[in-house]
Amino acid sequence: MKLFRFPRLSMTWLFKRLLKGSNTVSQISNSSRQPQTLITKPPLKPVIILIHGAWHLPSVWRKVKQRLEAAGYEVYTPRLLTVVGPEPVDYSWRVDVAVVHDIALPLFDQGRQVVIVGHSYGGVVATASVEGQSVTDRQSRGLKGGFSAVVYICAFPIAKRGLSLLSTNGGDYDEWMVKADKRVSIIFWCFAYTLLILTVYS
Repeated sequence: MKLFRFPRLSMTWLFKRLLKGSNTVSQISNSSRQPQTLITKPPLKPVIILIHGAWHLPSVWRKVKQRLEAAGYEVYTPRLLTVVGPEPVDYSWRVDVAVVHDIALPLFDQGRQVVIVGHSYGGVVATASVEGQSVTDRQSRGLKGGFSAVVYICAFPIAKRGLSLLSTNGGDYDEWMVKADKRVSIIFWCFAYTLLILTVYS
């Protein structure tokens, strides 16, 4: 049995030839009929913005945020300016949308996509934040990034511009909102405030 010995080339020589764009090396690589696989970076996971409700603080998302971050997601939990604070405020949902955009727009400029999650009143903020800033909307304007999805959790999705929570419910208050037995009303509000206090300080 005959043994054929091929000349041994040093790795240093090969790298030098590759960097110089040697024709010999390119011929060797082109002569190979093995399929070449291109190594590409995996796509970045979407950023997630979690929007709390009117009676909560961002801390309600603490455990959810920890689990998402452990799974490799970049997560933001902004505090809405219309939530109950030490002083009464006269803000509208528009300032809450501005809070979301302060986070999202710089991410869009980096080409990132964002999934926004709204709980309760946070659904109103999420819906308004996405208007004109979806991936498709931004692509049509030659811009990168955008909101790729909206998730509602027990939230108020207002599907049409100009509608309110009342008008989406048919335009009339439900009977229980208009009149109720005084004792029932007192029990309801005591329960609501107790739940609020437990939520904020738990």
